[in-house]
Amino acid sequence: MPELPEVETTRSGIEPHIKHQRISSIKIYNHSMRWPIPDDLPQLACRRKIQSVERRGKYLLLKLSNGAIIIHLVVVPQSECCYS
Repeated sequence: MPELPEVETTRSGIEPHIKHQRISSIKIYNHSMRWPIPDDLPQLACRRKIQSVERRGKYLLLKLSNGAIIIHLVVVPQSECCYS
């Protein structure tokens, strides 16, 4: 799990690129989060404009006109092998 400085760095890094952009699609990778994810989340959020990107603890909040999308960052160990 990232620490607060990494979450804030991520927030400040992505905000200039996604603020005022419209959400075109949503992909949910883990449905077993702390709060239930509404089945109609894609319909509620798609085509909405991101008004701001905020941080609340270790969560990122994408503020929309009709609410917010909560994003929890996770650290996933990855490895990549290249063969010739």
